[in-house]
Amino acid sequence: MNIDVSEIKTYRACKRQWKLSSRNAFHLRPIVTPPAFAFGTIFHEALHMMYLNVPLEKVMDMVRREMDPENDLALLAMVPGYYDNVLPGDLEKYQVLDIEWKFKIPMPFLNDVNVCGSIDMIVLDKETNKIYGFEHKTAKAFRDDSFLWMDEQPRVYTWALQTFVAQYNEKHPEAH
Repeated sequence: MNIDVSEIKTYRACKRQWKLSSRNAFHLRPIVTPPAFAFGTIFHEALHMMYLNVPLEKVMDMVRREMDPENDLALLAMVPGYYDNVLPGDLEKYQVLDIEWKFKIPMPFLNDVNVCGSIDMIVLDKETNKIYGFEHKTAKAFRDDSFLWMDEQPRVYTWALQTFVAQYNEKHPEAH
């Protein structure tokens, strides 16, 4: 059985919602994607394209094609703003190693149970030779930092990133 972090969060918040939506139970999906999810998906795709050196014009073509003109107008400013203000510094400092790195880690002491997910981007700091994971989030409002202590995602993704680093170091012994 594969369990991702979102499924764990849903289970903890509402067992009935988990039963309806879980890939391990009924796996029901909404007919229409909620606007906030569509917005985040488009922004993530734009970020991935930018970090893979796709020209901004092509990124914006994708954004305009996929966005809902009534709900997603902020993307028309966010994507070029990120491209101009954040991306150059990141590309100067980091080498992109993987985008949407999928992981599936066996749970100790639980037969046939894996924690799975994907990390948005994994990079190598060119100066320090350290590996970092980037997890891009979009939200109307950020939650208080105290939620980080209760959120499973940072802990699971740290565990997954340690797995990536071990595999990377095994493949690239010259890196350390």
